[in-house]
Amino acid sequence: MEEFAKKTDHNTLEGEQYLTTLMVKCTNAAASSFHQSAQNISLSLGQCAQSITFSIEQFRQTTKVLGESSDKLSKKIFWLNIILVLATIVGVGAATFQAVSQIKEWNNVQEDRKFSTLFRLEDRLLNSTNQSIYSATEHNKPILKDNGGKFSTDDLDQYLNDLTSIESAYDRKLIDMSSAYEWFAEYFEMASQNKEVNDYLASIRKESPDYYDGFEAFSSEINAYGKR
Repeated sequence: MEEFAKKTDHNTLEGEQYLTTLMVKCTNAAASSFHQSAQNISLSLGQCAQSITFSIEQFRQTTKVLGESSDKLSKKIFWLNIILVLATIVGVGAATFQAVSQIKEWNNVQEDRKFSTLFRLEDRLLNSTNQSIYSATEHNKPILKDNGGKFSTDDLDQYLNDLTSIESAYDRKLIDMSSAYEWFAEYFEMASQNKEVNDYLASIRKESPDYYDGFEAFSSEINAYGKR
């Protein structure tokens, strides 16, 4: 966190990538903590189950002794064992409730993280340049200045980088496919089917064949998801 605070390029691609990495680290730490809690709960439930088994066995042994004891003593022993078994069962119920509560809390954390990521990704695409490029792909108008459009190759690169960030978030399990489709399907559909975008990708891949592979792969995946 201290390293992030020292950075001054939060709004650049490098800054966004760093923030995404930071989010992944925080998520992994939370998952590790939850996994440890789940192990502790499982151990606690196991111990409670053993206590119940032990208490029941004690109760069985006590019933064998009852015939050999006086009636007054037998009744005391009987009710003491009943109380012991009931107390153990209550303990198991409390541990189970705690486990369910922690799982519910973790699910809420996951949902909050997902929507936070979705809003951040959407916010990038809603800036004026990206919206204008999206509009150009939607209405099949020129994009790049060399082709009669309004935008530089850097502008188009940033737009494709922002779309690739969505694929990266999905790959890191920060968002699910259903949400990605609901929020961003039109962006990928318009860009992947636009001739000028595809021509631009073909030209830059002459030097770097794997450039924006993630964008194309996710475009195919999200389009296929919509056709299910």
